[in-house]
Amino acid sequence: MKALVLLTLTTVLVRNLILVLSLEPETEKGNYLRKSNSH
Repeated sequence: MKALVLLTLTTVLVRNLILVLSLEPETEKGNYLRKSNSH
């Protein structure tokens, strides 16, 4: 039962993270990708 609750919490957190990332401005994402690739 505890595993099911943990799985549900993880799923909710992941979905929230995806939502935040998709709402993020595209230019900001591009700059971040360029910065991480240059290293």
